[in-house]
Amino acid sequence: MKKKNPRKALKAKLDKLWSAVIRKKYPRCVVCGKSDNLNAHHCIVRKAQSDGVRWLVENGVSLCVGCHLFKLHGQQADKAWLENYLCIINDLVSETQQELIQEIGHKINKFSIDDLEQIKAELEDQLK
Repeated sequence: MKKKNPRKALKAKLDKLWSAVIRKKYPRCVVCGKSDNLNAHHCIVRKAQSDGVRWLVENGVSLCVGCHLFKLHGQQADKAWLENYLCIINDLVSETQQELIQEIGHKINKFSIDDLEQIKAELEDQLK
């Protein structure tokens, strides 16, 4: 029988909390304005970065499923749509914030369980 990994479970919980905070902060798609079927999207791609940027609220916006999955990550985005998206992100996330997010992302961050619990508490506070 496999043991449960508390770190993995806590990270999954943090991902859900982060997503809920982003959707609360941006209750509409930042590109098209739709308010249904929203996804939280990392402005600075977290997969290529450390966990240090994974749960930063400053690193997220809401996109509807159409804009997120079909246009941004799919084959339906054209150059004009992508340019518009980047302009919107640059308006919402200042250059200074983007640089800070990238700086944090380049650091190697392996959070302790206590660190993860602190991030969880901060995200839960933002949902209140």
